[in-house]
Amino acid sequence: KWKKTELPEDREHYVDQCTNLANKKKHACFKREFEKHEHSPKSLYKFANSFMDKEKTLTLPPSESLKETVDNFNNFFQDKITRIRNNFPPLNSNSSKSSNKTSFVGQALEELAPTTIDEIEEILRDADLKSSSIDPLPSSILKENKDTLIPLLCDIVNASLSSGSIDGAKLAHISPLIKGNGLDPSDFKNYRPISNLTFVGKLIERVVLRRLNDHLDSNNLNIPHQSGYEKRHSTETL
Repeated sequence: KWKKTELPEDREHYVDQCTNLANKKKHACFKREFEKHEHSPKSLYKFANSFMDKEKTLTLPPSESLKETVDNFNNFFQDKITRIRNNFPPLNSNSSKSSNKTSFVGQALEELAPTTIDEIEEILRDADLKSSSIDPLPSSILKENKDTLIPLLCDIVNASLSSGSIDGAKLAHISPLIKGNGLDPSDFKNYRPISNLTFVGKLIERVVLRRLNDHLDSNNLNIPHQSGYEKRHSTETL
């Protein structure tokens, strides 16, 4: 009506109607987005933080170039791992054999059973495996084309299980994360490495975890009072 009359009161009414309509559309959109994450508190908090523009910025030590920063972090973490390994006591094979005697009489886990296409499909359906920035394809594309790619993924997992090797599959994108906001960003000791593993590496780990859990269950090797890292266990199940 305002476009025809061009009266101030009609323009005010038009603006109010547009504002109300925009607010309704925005409310419906935000409601749909929040409902997508209502069954996962972790996902909900992550979405809420991004929605409120609370995404953390990456804090890095001062340097002249990004390459210098990457090299410094790489050297620091590699030296730290070397020091930790050097602090391990030497392994005496004779004493370890005599001191590690147990009463286990079950079936030894000498090999890992191969996976199947059905098991891979089940893992992808139940687990929300994220892709890494070094993956050739994002996980969303893998899942959208699962009928074509799952047989190939099954062959890759079985090749890893049969060879006992995960070389070339367990790669990670490492991000240094500062341990606290008040810490000195120029001190490398104040950072911890956060690994974002590749999709295939995570998939192989899921299959191996299933084989280990099956072995523990079938041989009664699980600790009855352990609640951490156990399915359907928590502080309420003690």
